[in-house]
Amino acid sequence: MGGYTTFGYLADYEGSLFDTVEVYDPTTNTWEVVANLHVERIGFELAVHENQIYVFGGESEAGNVNTAEMYNPETNTWIELNDMSGIRGEPHVEVYNDEIYVIGRSTKGNQTVFNIEKYMIKEDNWTEVVSFDQERYSFQTELLNGKAYVIGGLKEDQVGEKFNMY
Repeated sequence: MGGYTTFGYLADYEGSLFDTVEVYDPTTNTWEVVANLHVERIGFELAVHENQIYVFGGESEAGNVNTAEMYNPETNTWIELNDMSGIRGEPHVEVYNDEIYVIGRSTKGNQTVFNIEKYMIKEDNWTEVVSFDQERYSFQTELLNGKAYVIGGLKEDQVGEKFNMY
């Protein structure tokens, strides 16, 4: 889903971005092309909720995006969702009940923050949950017992030693 045709850093596009989506069926060992994303992108994150696939953020040829889409495999269609409040490249997502938490760096105008934003699926609405005291990259996230864990990562080429729980 989505992707990039050659290896290289995002700032140096030598290939083409993809908006294509393919589905693998292990019972027949075949691939099927399904409906394309609305936005070509790389560095996005996925979530699955009630048999639908959600795509958040990433980078297009114009830069990081704040867009979100939802794929319904029953109808083979993508629906554009309300935009996140800020642009997000390489976010992390976690699903909890009927909410999807998008975690990471967010840029709104000239301000960049590291925060958690919550997407309420039934309302197609966003709200900011919390901002962090430390910006970081290449971290991992997990939900456990109703709490979001943000673990490790990098800041200014230093290995992150902080562990946050919200």
